[in-house]
Amino acid sequence: MTDQSAGVGRESTRPTHRTARSPVVDASRQARDAVAREAWAEAYPLLRGLDPTRLTPDDHAAFADAAWWTGRVEESITQRTRAHAGYAAGAERRAGYTAWMLFYEHQLAGRSAVAAGWLRRARRHLRDQPECVEQCRLSWVDTERSQERGAFDEAMETTDRMGTRANYRDNHARLVAVKRRYDPGNLFRLDHNIAP
Repeated sequence: MTDQSAGVGRESTRPTHRTARSPVVDASRQARDAVAREAWAEAYPLLRGLDPTRLTPDDHAAFADAAWWTGRVEESITQRTRAHAGYAAGAERRAGYTAWMLFYEHQLAGRSAVAAGWLRRARRHLRDQPECVEQCRLSWVDTERSQERGAFDEAMETTDRMGTRANYRDNHARLVAVKRRYDPGNLFRLDHNIAP
């Protein structure tokens, strides 16, 4: 092998070691790359070709998204259910988000009873979490239900909470502590105010 750093045409005295990549590692890397680019039509067959016993919860969630965006709703539900099973072992926020997505997919498929069960699971996973973006989806459902009952003030209050969570994301708890310390009377307030 020619060592380009030693000068053109000079042979290297360093040993060259090439590690052969596993086809499984290459396929996993290609699938994850396609998912990162949201190239769902490319990601779907790559994920489908992987050994399902080697997929992580994140892989199952990506597989569900790829199936969804390529029109395979039932397969999306199957893969998302597998992702939820993996997340439920300790990743409460991800489990809550995944349960909400299963609620949504079942609701769209006309399975209201199954959807209601997934919504209860999402609430259970997110109940003890600090305010987070994942809870916005629960607020969205609550807003729709308030509107259906004609409770428009309640719907607006829920929408405001959702907007605050979405705008401040994971910083919300820290910002509440700052607000309580430096502005307990709520002198400084705007549309997406953080209540003290």
